[in-house]
Amino acid sequence: VREDFIELLRYVDELNFIFTIGSDLTILRREHVKELKKLRNLIGIQTTLDGASPESNDFTRGYGNFEKVMTGLELLQAGDIPFIVGTVIHKLNLSEVTKIGRLVGSLGAEGYCIAPLYPVGRGQKLQHIVPSNDELALANQEFSKLVRQGIVRSADPAWLEITDRLTTEEFRQIFNNQPYLVRQADRLLRIDPTGRCYTSIKLKEYLADSMYIGKITNTPLKSLWHEAPLLQILRKLKGEDGSYFGPVVDIRKVVNDIMVVN
Repeated sequence: VREDFIELLRYVDELNFIFTIGSDLTILRREHVKELKKLRNLIGIQTTLDGASPESNDFTRGYGNFEKVMTGLELLQAGDIPFIVGTVIHKLNLSEVTKIGRLVGSLGAEGYCIAPLYPVGRGQKLQHIVPSNDELALANQEFSKLVRQGIVRSADPAWLEITDRLTTEEFRQIFNNQPYLVRQADRLLRIDPTGRCYTSIKLKEYLADSMYIGKITNTPLKSLWHEAPLLQILRKLKGEDGSYFGPVVDIRKVVNDIMVVN
């Protein structure tokens, strides 16, 4: 979107931030890769591929996306720039997890991950393809096979450590209701391009702009983190056990409590 993004990245690098870049790769060119190689603190590029073919990928990503992403991945591979690929799982691409994993593995991806479609933003119009718990379990079983067979590495280095100790039934349940789970505000804060801070985009469906806890341009980060009323509410809610992500709350169950207090 911004023509000066290379300049912005240089500035981030000069500040000695360790950083990753999220991009759909659709405008990536060879000259961009040359500039990326000069960045000392770049860990890698994160992108998304939702199918192993144009037919399956472009349904949610838009016509021509698959070919552009594949071109971008090949440029990154040729330029020796590390990259991680994620897949947003829905009812129409569940059967392609293995194919997608093999594809990104063949391109030398540093890591691969899957996550479910959730009904926020553009996803509001796609609620009919949000995966069920059984479908999530099947997708993660396929992902687990890819990792254990060495075809791909998990983007989360803790994947094997977490899942190795689970029984089959525990594994099936650990991703239950994932599209609706919000982490308790214990370690993560996001900042939008205007400086507004929030913890989870999933809250926007229910709280609208009330999900923002303040602007980092107006209030010190430390004050927002420790004093924002919404964060304090989230921290007091009883978290559900047995999730892959640690302490979480199901937004559908607690939204009324949050809205009343907030």
